[in-house]
Amino acid sequence: LKALLDQAEAIREQIAALTFEGPLAQRQITASMGIALRETGETVDDLIARADQALYDAKRSRRNRTCAARV
Repeated sequence: LKALLDQAEAIREQIAALTFEGPLAQRQITASMGIALRETGETVDDLIARADQALYDAKRSRRNRTCAARV
């Protein structure tokens, strides 16, 4: 899970570092991410639900953040 969290954080940081020209020059784009690893015997629907909950946790706590799903 740590490696996945590190990869998601690197992507999030790359998104936040993007710069634009023209009408978007003064804008910053950020991303909130929720990640989860599939547990033994877990359905895909349950995996997606846990990742979705982690995303909402990231958005609630502060935007531009990555959160891992609880097991």
